[in-house]
Amino acid sequence: MTLEAADTLGRTLKLELDSGRAQSRREAEEIVRGYVLQVDVGPGLTASRSRQIALLTVVNAARRAFPGGVHVRIADDPTMSIPWAGGRRLADAVAWYGGTLLSELSPQRTTIVLGDARSLDTSGRVLVPTFNGWSGGVVQRRSDRLAEELDFPLAGLLAGALAVSEAFQAQRGDGVAARRDVGFSLWDPRIPWRDAAAVGESWSYLPQRVWLLGLGHLGQAHAWALGALPYANPSDVLVMLQDTDRIVPANADTGLLVPRDFATEMKTRLVGRRLEELGFVTRMSERRFDDQTRRTQDEPGLALSGFDGPQARRALESAGFDKVIDVGLGGGPTHYLDLLLHSFPSGLQAADAFASKHAATDPALADQPAYKEWAAKLAAEGVLTAEEIRCGMLEVAGRTVGAAFVGAVAASLALAEAVRYLGGAPMYEVLSVSLRSPDYIDVAPNTRPGPPTNPGFTRALP
Repeated sequence: MTLEAADTLGRTLKLELDSGRAQSRREAEEIVRGYVLQVDVGPGLTASRSRQIALLTVVNAARRAFPGGVHVRIADDPTMSIPWAGGRRLADAVAWYGGTLLSELSPQRTTIVLGDARSLDTSGRVLVPTFNGWSGGVVQRRSDRLAEELDFPLAGLLAGALAVSEAFQAQRGDGVAARRDVGFSLWDPRIPWRDAAAVGESWSYLPQRVWLLGLGHLGQAHAWALGALPYANPSDVLVMLQDTDRIVPANADTGLLVPRDFATEMKTRLVGRRLEELGFVTRMSERRFDDQTRRTQDEPGLALSGFDGPQARRALESAGFDKVIDVGLGGGPTHYLDLLLHSFPSGLQAADAFASKHAATDPALADQPAYKEWAAKLAAEGVLTAEEIRCGMLEVAGRTVGAAFVGAVAASLALAEAVRYLGGAPMYEVLSVSLRSPDYIDVAPNTRPGPPTNPGFTRALP
């Protein structure tokens, strides 16, 4: 067992190994091959940017979480207009992001429905992403959709990610998921998402200078959300990219910008290339972010942070940023659906908020039946010692479980916080939610956001 094995293990497969449902690795592999999601796209998809980014988020995130495939039926094949579509027609965009086009769908499988209504013969669960202004969510019936009159793409992104989350939890046997209506207001998460006030206010400006700290699961989700925003002139936007790691196979399950035919390269190069394809200007730093990092005046003052552990986070306020929006995700088979957002400056100090050490690996994970069976097979081969096998199993079990759709939800919340910041709208000190129970969202207003600053802004498309 080597480090390479840990870095190549699919995250949905690892979730099955960790949860104890499978008695062997082979059984876990058979289970995840049954993870299949269906998407039915009716006419009218290109009527709004929010519908388009909802679809691409569904396909992009779901093909990483559903190893059995994402099956897509389309009613027509218009040219898509949002940046992440790259000028492709609908069918080509679906295929590029990993969907499989079919003329007929199974009546038993969970189906996500987008676009205008058309006949759908199914006994499976149905999920309908919906949006209006800053509010996005998922309903079970088309007749319960929001008005979908005000177009704010982050709400569409949120709706698509929530739909994948509900479908994934239903696939794993959650009896409530995909049988409920769920959503958030990105304008004010404290407001019920279907209320009139949840739509938020009109907006005309977007962040012009952004620093992305960490380019793994969360950093790539931040880049995906940034690219979803309707910039009038993307070439006006500077994005600073900072990370020290290279792409490994396991990143393909959580990183929204990792293509299917990825190369092993620095994450900064991959993310930079994808953003530059949209017209953004990028700069890169491949040094570690720590308490010695200092921002210069010509570098972005708005930072979006997505580190894996607390050590780098403790230095967030010492680097000289005007505003930092940090998101952390839970791990393991129980907490991988959890997310926690902090904003600095605030009443909290980063050094105190992230004072604890990185959580240690639970050695009990390596004692789940599938890991034991895997270890027994390695022992029978006689190549590795018992100590090497045990250490290898702990290494594999210790790698975090993650899902790209969780990062997408987190990024929609973080970018919404950044857009509100430009307009002087209320900010939040802490936001906590689990997609297992998305109706329960804890929010603490930021009563000490620091002095007013100008992080740079540019116009949005009307």
